[in-house]
Amino acid sequence: MKLPIYISANSTKNSITTMLVSGVALIIFILYLKLKSSPFNTIDIFILLACCIGILIGYVKTLEPAYSIKLDEHDMSYQHRFGTWQLAYNNIRRLGIPRVHRQGEYVALSYVGINIINYQSFLQQLHPRLAVKLLMEQKNLIQTALVSECPDGTCPSELIFDDENYTTSCGHQYSGLIAMFANRMTRLKSLLGYDLYIPTTALDREEMKFIQLITEIRDANRV
Repeated sequence: MKLPIYISANSTKNSITTMLVSGVALIIFILYLKLKSSPFNTIDIFILLACCIGILIGYVKTLEPAYSIKLDEHDMSYQHRFGTWQLAYNNIRRLGIPRVHRQGEYVALSYVGINIINYQSFLQQLHPRLAVKLLMEQKNLIQTALVSECPDGTCPSELIFDDENYTTSCGHQYSGLIAMFANRMTRLKSLLGYDLYIPTTALDREEMKFIQLITEIRDANRV
C-alpha cells in the first residue's frame, strides 16, 4: 500500500464546479434579463439570489484544506481550517461508529469514533484554536449523547462545556481550552465509547471502509 494516503471530503471536491456553474448561470441569466421585455419580478430576484448563494458556497468550500485526512505509515492527521491534530496508530485502541439508543433501537451517528489510549500524547500537540472550534462543532453530538440526561433537549451548560482543570494519567495538568476538550473527550467516551470523532462529511468513502483502511495500515505497521 502506497503511503501517504490523502482523503478529501466529497463536498470540497465539488467546490470549484459549484462556483463555476453558479457563475455561468448568473452571467446567462443577467443577459436574459437585459433581453427580456417583461419587468423584473420576484422569480427573477429568487434566481439571482440562488446563483449568488451558489457562488458563495463554492467559494467558502475552496477555503477548506485540500484534504481532510492524511494517513502516513505511523500516524494519521485530521486537517481542519483552524488547525490540525495528529494521532499515532499505536495510540488507537479501537475505531467504530458511535450509536445512541433511541426509541428502543440503536441508531448510528454520522461520525467515525476513535478510542485512544494515551491522552497526554494527543493533548500536547492540540492547539487551543482548533480545540475551541471542535468543541463548538461537537455541540450537537454531545447533546445527542446526553439525551437520557436531557430529555427535553436542553442540557445544563456544565454538561456541555466543562471548564475544570484536567489531569492526565501521567500527572500533567491542563487548564483552559485544552482542559475543556479533554473533559469533553472523557464525557463522550463514557457516553458513546469514543474520545475523538471524525464527521462522515470529511470522508470520501463509507465509514466502515475508512475504518478498515486505518486498521490495515496500523496492522501492517506492527509487522
